[in-house]
Amino acid sequence: MVKNSTSVRSPLSPTLWPRSAFVWWGSLLLAAALVVAVFLALLGFGAVFIAFLGQKAVLRPSAGTALAVQTFAVYVPVLLVLGSLLPLLARRSLRDLGLRAPTLGEIGWGAAGAVTMFVVIEAVGALEEHLVHTKISETAVDLLKSTRGPMIYLFAAFACVAAPFVEEMVFRGFLLNAFLRYTPPVVAVLLSGALFGLAHGDPHSVAAMLPLAAGGLVLGALYYRTGSLAVSMIAHGTFNLLSVIGLLVFHAA
Repeated sequence: MVKNSTSVRSPLSPTLWPRSAFVWWGSLLLAAALVVAVFLALLGFGAVFIAFLGQKAVLRPSAGTALAVQTFAVYVPVLLVLGSLLPLLARRSLRDLGLRAPTLGEIGWGAAGAVTMFVVIEAVGALEEHLVHTKISETAVDLLKSTRGPMIYLFAAFACVAAPFVEEMVFRGFLLNAFLRYTPPVVAVLLSGALFGLAHGDPHSVAAMLPLAAGGLVLGALYYRTGSLAVSMIAHGTFNLLSVIGLLVFHAA
């Protein structure tokens, strides 16, 4: 007697998708649209920021404030592009891609993922420092130190809410699914994690990107395992919250 498998395929499995979902040329077009949106947003932000530099010093934004405004300027067009084009590329709604309210079990997965991210990133960073004497960039520490008053809360809101929401839409909702169409799940998770590290690391040091790429692997695995963007967003946001609290306690005193 042959026993049927009781395993459940991930809802992200391409075998469950429409044949036209995440075609390679459509994924490239969406990626190009995101690059153009980011470029135009940064161009507009740069023009405004240069205008502020000509004002009195008291009116000039701090580095932390400038980063928050720049982030907002980039995130808005990115969300507009993803919200309008990603469902067309996926041939499914954003809800079907995992953008839905989490269950209690999924909240638990997100919390466990945040702890796993913290352990993995710290372990990879410590190993890297021991082997090649390279530390993760301390840019975030410097930015937080330069931020004063209520702007600290704005900085934290972007780090713990806006960034996880937008970045999980990009790296897991879009890129991981696009890679899944043409590569095995392990490869797709590795590629999306590598791009996540590349986008967050120190551009002057490839080695400094590795710990955050490892964190991206955790987020990719969570999304593939649960099929829920809410889970990876919770894990990402909770990890950032722990990081911000750590910076405030140990560096911003």
